[in-house]
Amino acid sequence: MPGLLGIAARAGAVELPRHPGHNVLMARPKRRQGSSVRKRAIYLSSKTSVSLEDAFWSALKEIAAAKNTNVRGLIREIDKKRQHGNLSSAIRLFILEYYRERAR
Repeated sequence: MPGLLGIAARAGAVELPRHPGHNVLMARPKRRQGSSVRKRAIYLSSKTSVSLEDAFWSALKEIAAAKNTNVRGLIREIDKKRQHGNLSSAIRLFILEYYRERAR
């Protein structure tokens, strides 16, 4: 069971191209110089930009696969349930809680 450290260790370039039938369009990632943060444009009901480190993008993909959904669907679920803060923070907290629950 890989945790966030394991995911971070193997995190590389995460490319999420448009998939037929998924209505997901993600902009080509922009890497900030000297950082592992990539900015991606994710289209939900309106254009939303989310900046996350590579380890969190990898974790989102892993969790989405475990829940039999796609990253867009998982982000929508997180967005609907968040009570405060920005979406990037809500995603990070969701991932933290997911792995805490799995560790129990």
